[in-house]
Amino acid sequence: MNPQWAPLAQLSSTLVLTVCALLAALAYLRHARREEDERRASLIDRYNLEEESLKRLREEASVSGDPVRAREFFARFWRVKFEQFDAWLSGRVDIGSFTLWFHRTLMQLKSNEQIGGLTLVESWRLIAQHDLKHVNPWFNGFIEELVTLKAGEGAQMQELLRSVEAVYKHSRSWRKKRRRGEMSVSFYREALRK
Repeated sequence: MNPQWAPLAQLSSTLVLTVCALLAALAYLRHARREEDERRASLIDRYNLEEESLKRLREEASVSGDPVRAREFFARFWRVKFEQFDAWLSGRVDIGSFTLWFHRTLMQLKSNEQIGGLTLVESWRLIAQHDLKHVNPWFNGFIEELVTLKAGEGAQMQELLRSVEAVYKHSRSWRKKRRRGEMSVSFYREALRK
């Protein structure tokens, strides 16, 4: 090889290696993104199936009027709602799915159906005081906000979105403070008030 072509050959081989590395990185990122999208879709499907299962369980508890079955339904209902909220807050579920789920929850809270001698709002009060008391104060505050919403459906949806936005805006601060060990109940309550 001609010595005057050596730097050009070295430059071209470096360029080829750089392009190959960039293409490999791009392929990896696409694959990772596709896997994340599949995980997110799978999670959304799982929660949609949970919602269907909850409908059947609610109907069974309603028909039977059995207080034990009613409490089982309510406990499962609030557990699923907490899991949905947590999945959204941690970024595993998109805001559209989250809003749809909690719009349904808002409508259910407004109808406040009685099952086995217990209403949805009463069940929330019981479960929030005992089972979910220390789980996530943001979730508890968010549900409390939903319980107290008033006015028509359009206004309720606006209130719901404002609540979602309040939590979303502070989720970055929440993650940072959690990593640094600076979390407290007052931080959650303050975030929900903003």
